[in-house]
Order: sequence, then structure tokens, then C-alpha cells
Amino acid sequence: GQVQPVRRQQIYAPADGLVTKVAVTNAKQVAENEELIVLRNQELDLEEQRIRGEIATTSSRLASVRAARVDRPAATTAGQLAAEEEELKQVVSSLNRQLEIINRRAAELTLRSPIAGQVVRWDLIRSLEARPVRQGQLLMQVIDTHGPWQIELRIPDRSVRHVLAAQGASTEGLDVRFLFRMSPSVSYGGKLGTVNLATDLD
Repeated sequence: GQVQPVRRQQIYAPADGLVTKVAVTNAKQVAENEELIVLRNQELDLEEQRIRGEIATTSSRLASVRAARVDRPAATTAGQLAAEEEELKQVVSSLNRQLEIINRRAAELTLRSPIAGQVVRWDLIRSLEARPVRQGQLLMQVIDTHGPWQIELRIPDRSVRHVLAAQGASTEGLDVRFLFRMSPSVSYGGKLGTVNLATDLD
């Protein structure tokens, strides 16, 4: 069996990237929303550079059109320049919206703790810092050691019928006693929560 805090959160990589900073160590106590890991995605970096370049080019062209409208206020070109100015303004606005999306995605690469608790992962810095990670990869876990705990037991099919029978005979929840192998002289009490009726191959 395993003893685990009820409140625990797995921290996964939101996208492919390179770990540029590990801000915590194993067993460190962290506050909610505290920075844990910073990732960097090369594709996002290149896309940001491309969009910024297009914004600069389009803004320069827009400034030229505005200057031309002042220098050449003739009716024959005024309408054409006004239309071109409006088109360029729309392009700059669209590029700025794209840049905002890229910035939001880049901000999501800074992973923060969803709860206050303790970081759990051995060799955290050595195993992650300056290393590439894949989207969905488990990076660490944050557990609330001060909240309630639970035990998850794997019971063979041939033994679980005794548990089910005792659970069925109980009207107020089944009391259980358990002990830890490291200290077998001390037993603890608890309540049976749920029994998984499906069989898992182990």
C-alpha cells in the first residue's frame, strides 16, 4: 500500500520545451502560485520574433503613408492613401493580437504551484535543469502534508471478499487498523473509504 496526502497535484509540462530554470528542490515547502519551473519553447520564440518583425515593418510603412497624406493632400491620391492607411492599421492590430496570444502561451511555460504544500521529486534539479521535456510529461508533485492523508491498498482478489463482507455488515463505515513496517509496534486507526470493484492487472 501507499500512504499519500489527499490533497496532491501533479505538475505536467504544458508543451514541448527546454527547462531553463528549476526554482525549487525536493521537499521544499512552497506557497500557492509560487514559481516552480520555467520552460522555453523555441518555436514560440521564433514566432514571436517573426511577428515583432512584421509589426515593425508594417508600422514603418504606416508612418510613411501618413507622412505622404500630409505632403500630398491632392484629392487624386488622398482616398488611395487613406484606404492604404486603414488597411495597414488593421494589419498592425491583427499582429498585436497574435503577439498577445504568443505572450500568453509563453507565460504558461512558467509553472506555478496550484496549492500550498511540499515539492516531491528526488534529484529534481539534476534530472530536469537544462533538459528537454515533452508535453504531458510529469515533472513533479506538490502535496499538502498538513491536510488529511489516505492509504491506497492493492488487495489480491482472493482476499478482498473478506473486506467486502465486513463493509457490507457495517452500517456506520468500516473501522480499520493499520501499522507501518518501519514501526510495527504502533498501530493507527482509520475508516474504509471506497473499494474498487474492478480488477486491475498488477
